[in-house]
Amino acid sequence: NFSRFRIMKLAITCAFLVFGFAGARNHASSRSQTTTNVRRLGPQTSKVELLDHISKLNDENQALRDSLDGKINTERVESVSFRGGSNHVNNDLNISYKEATVVKLVLNRGSWLAVFLLSLSLTSVVMSEFEHTLAEHLELSYFIPLLIGHGGNAGGQTVGAVLSALSKGEVNLRDWPRVLAKECLAGLGAGIVTCGAALPLLSMMKISPHVSTAVLITIPALTIIASALAAALPFVVSAVGLDPTVIAAPAMTTLVDVCGIMAYFLIAQCVFRAFSLKL
Repeated sequence: NFSRFRIMKLAITCAFLVFGFAGARNHASSRSQTTTNVRRLGPQTSKVELLDHISKLNDENQALRDSLDGKINTERVESVSFRGGSNHVNNDLNISYKEATVVKLVLNRGSWLAVFLLSLSLTSVVMSEFEHTLAEHLELSYFIPLLIGHGGNAGGQTVGAVLSALSKGEVNLRDWPRVLAKECLAGLGAGIVTCGAALPLLSMMKISPHVSTAVLITIPALTIIASALAAALPFVVSAVGLDPTVIAAPAMTTLVDVCGIMAYFLIAQCVFRAFSLKL
């Protein structure tokens, strides 16, 4: 009986040992699957395994960088195309600004400035067409420089904002209708605000009611014209493969001067007719 008891006790002990070993083995196997990277980099990790793991991490890091760079480049392709398909600011010279010499800058910019200077002669043609109206209402001449300067200021703000948005990739070629509509609305609002500033000036100068009316109507109209031209020109210039940073601003100024004077006199004639005055 005593021998049977010892045999039974020994069998039970062996069973516990077998089941305990199996459980510990399964637990170790499960743990090894969830903490592979930690085990691999444990204190018993060989140098070869460590280097291999670092190499794989570097490969994954590089793949992630390449993926991100690809997305960024895709988003900026259309923005870059506004500079004539070049990553350089100075497209016509096909070199970066730092590498451009003063002579090349003079040749590049001076040629366009000469063209726009000749284009400004159109203002004389416009004024000659309204010479009789200007002679009858001399007060109109007081505000020609003011309106021309205001148009240039309004257009300069817009063209600067649009060129900045293009260079940063915030807008692309497909966004031109939205940009144009937005800037026209902004020009209307800015023109109305500017009229409030012009009222005290007209009162201090004791300008006649009909000329004051013409000036107050021209200011918002001219602001809209300047904003529209300044918003559209960077897109147009880029579409033909030229550099908008060189051409857009002076082209805007030239067109705003000519269109602004024409709009001023046409509006004045309409106002004078409404006041039953001689043109």
